[in-house]
Amino acid sequence: MNYGLFLQTISNNSSHPFNPHAEALSEAINKRLAARRFAEWDNWQRVVDTLPAADNLIYQLDNNIITLSGDLAGMDKEQLRRVLLQLKPWRKGPFNIFDIHIDTEWRSDWKWQRIAPHIGNL
Repeated sequence: MNYGLFLQTISNNSSHPFNPHAEALSEAINKRLAARRFAEWDNWQRVVDTLPAADNLIYQLDNNIITLSGDLAGMDKEQLRRVLLQLKPWRKGPFNIFDIHIDTEWRSDWKWQRIAPHIGNL
């Protein structure tokens, strides 16, 4: 997985809230990814590499479910479903990826719903 664009964006934008932490984030990400904590990592990466590019990607993070949509090139919905299932187990979610619901082992949305009334706007 390549975090280069993310790191470049926060490094080059002095007003980005993560800008002061860009170097530390880069080091932490590289260290974590180098560790290969998961036995399935290489297989997952091969699966991710088969995913098609998406044009006009739209993501929603402000609902109870993380949603990705847009124009999916070179793969129909059933092919995408089969590829996504190869990435199991999905740990934290849930997700809606191009109208494919991905249920997960842990429901992060439930956790956020419990603490939301007690924290300020993030």
